[in-house]
Amino acid sequence: MNKKALRLNDYVHHIRDAADRIQRYTFGKSQLDFTADEQLQDAVARNIEIIGEAARNVSLHAPEFEQQNPQIPWAALYAMRNRVSHGYWTIDLAVGCSAGGWSGCTG
Repeated sequence: MNKKALRLNDYVHHIRDAADRIQRYTFGKSQLDFTADEQLQDAVARNIEIIGEAARNVSLHAPEFEQQNPQIPWAALYAMRNRVSHGYWTIDLAVGCSAGGWSGCTG
């Protein structure tokens, strides 16, 4: 499927699916579990990228939806994607776990 064929529902689905994956992957994990598991860190980072890219596509292709949902930090989601993708060496993903940022992560 090419990018032009995607629609708003696809982008929203991608965001929800990636967020669900992060929650599922981190459920019941402690910060120590998280920091010791490189595959888990990579999986979370990849899903943050997906969320951010889909959020950016919502902003670009469905600005009216973005405006109707100001409670969602669209720009911040894309900024986080950029930070994970381009500033990966400065990211401490365990902060999300320790801050209780992911449902089920025990911090």
